[in-house]
Amino acid sequence: GIAETSDQAIETAKSIISLKNAMSEVLRGVPRRRDNYQLLVDDLFENPVTSRYEVAERLKITPQAAGVMIKQLCDLRILQDMDIKRQRNKKYAFGAYINILMKGTE
Repeated sequence: GIAETSDQAIETAKSIISLKNAMSEVLRGVPRRRDNYQLLVDDLFENPVTSRYEVAERLKITPQAAGVMIKQLCDLRILQDMDIKRQRNKKYAFGAYINILMKGTE
């Protein structure tokens, strides 16, 4: 009922806040351009599936710089390559966030 839905919404919100805090901690270890990485992670909470070109457009950086950032976030296991076999026009997912949003919708 309503109470269960409310409890679930509260848990989801808590999980998202916890994830945001965890991402900030992980990004402290990023050596360069930490501000851009923080902007990218913030953007991932609005656009949890993205591509190199979408990142470049939203952050107003080159596609090459976006690719470097995406690779770093994949190495940190923040982003996951959605199609490893594909060489071009790849999509990447912010899996931890998507998993939070999917809880309770099975």
